[in-house]
Amino acid sequence: MPYLILFHQILAHIALVVLLVFFPVKYWLISFLVYCVIYCFGGTITFHRLLSHNSFKPPTWFYYVGSMLGMLSCASSPIAWVATHRKHHRYTDKQKDPHSMRFMAWYRVQWLSMLEVAEPRYVTDMLRSKFQLFLHRNYFFLHLGYAGGLALIDPKLIIYFYLAPAALVWEAGSVINTICHKWGYTNYQLDDDSKNNRVVSFLTFGEGLHNNHHARQANPIFKRKPSEVDIGGFFIRLIEKERNSYES
Repeated sequence: MPYLILFHQILAHIALVVLLVFFPVKYWLISFLVYCVIYCFGGTITFHRLLSHNSFKPPTWFYYVGSMLGMLSCASSPIAWVATHRKHHRYTDKQKDPHSMRFMAWYRVQWLSMLEVAEPRYVTDMLRSKFQLFLHRNYFFLHLGYAGGLALIDPKLIIYFYLAPAALVWEAGSVINTICHKWGYTNYQLDDDSKNNRVVSFLTFGEGLHNNHHARQANPIFKRKPSEVDIGGFFIRLIEKERNSYES
């Protein structure tokens, strides 16, 4: 599966180049908007803050929708992604960290670090979910079905609505593992290299507040200072408010 993910991402990056070279600007904007939806609601809110850290309780519908949105990043199933991320937190900037700038070259962290084989011991809770097991076991079939559906509507959708946004998500996530463990400022003195970076945070919906997150992993809100921007945290507050109003 890891090498199929890599091949998938190579196709996605080729599509991104095709988009930038051959497509009008309006399609760039559409791809960027799709990136925003996938990364914000599927990536940082669902894959990271919800599934990896169980840091908030969303409505049931969001758990399902967010998990499927996150899969459109073409970066592996929720189970595989969460397993790698939890291992990163278990061994942050130590030898066993799957993506540490202390022990790996930049290109390995940027491109190869999320391609580890998922270790079941890190996701025993998710392995009890029939829904997550279905997504994991049928990952590529689901992608083929999605791409096929887009092709029936308009083959160009595969470029600007599917693959190119996935390449942007991959690069944005990789930037967290590189820049945010190398350059920025800290609010907390930790035994790892995590940094906050305001520019990265703005582009990744709060993920760039990486030092804040490593200090308090169970907190779904990454913002600690008025000058810090955490768009993902803002939407989490709205999601929790919606759940509370529904349950009351």
